[in-house]
Amino acid sequence: MKTLLQINTNIGWNSVGRIAGRIGRAAIESGWNSYIAYGRDPGHAVAACRSQLIRIGNLADRCVHGLATRLADAHGLASRTAIIALMRRID
Repeated sequence: MKTLLQINTNIGWNSVGRIAGRIGRAAIESGWNSYIAYGRDPGHAVAACRSQLIRIGNLADRCVHGLATRLADAHGLASRTAIIALMRRID
């Protein structure tokens, strides 16, 4: 069976999060396995998502990333631990 993996900041809310959920639903309806890896809390949106969800990091990871973004202008460069854990899970 074919598998789709999407990686997104969030799932179910804002335009990109809703689009990821719709893409996942279409993939499932076409017979695919669908996974969405996300970083931010989805809140109530999880119930509407049919894809299997993979959480990237935890609250501490997000706080460190936020500080590095704001204090060192290192957006996208402070999530190494969370990304390595995600890559291991994908394997």
